[in-house]
Amino acid sequence: MRGKLRPALKVADSFYHSPAWRLLCEEIKQERWPHLLATQGHCCEDRECKKRHTRATRIFFDHIKERRDFLALELVKSNIMGRCGSSHGRKTAAERAKRYGVRLNSSREKGDATAWVLMREKNFWAGKV
Repeated sequence: MRGKLRPALKVADSFYHSPAWRLLCEEIKQERWPHLLATQGHCCEDRECKKRHTRATRIFFDHIKERRDFLALELVKSNIMGRCGSSHGRKTAAERAKRYGVRLNSSREKGDATAWVLMREKNFWAGKV
């Protein structure tokens, strides 16, 4: 009987632990969040997000133009958007699908495509693609 293969643990890019990134995120919070809380009641900046938010919703700071494609924009405030987990996951799946040439139509296909893209990315880094 063969053992189960377990995916490698995700290792965060050291950039996201750097003082420069943390300072930038803190500046964005201080500049944008008071207005967002006053007008929307939450801090998710994604206008396409339909999820119901609260003030306690966790926010992820995300590069609008992917960091790996636009390295010069990695610390540019106008390229950073605060997104809830749902919005961040959806955007990340769409970007990965675009990178690997997968078309997303329905929400079911998005989930399937996300699994396919993650598998393909894992195989790429393992040298199997």
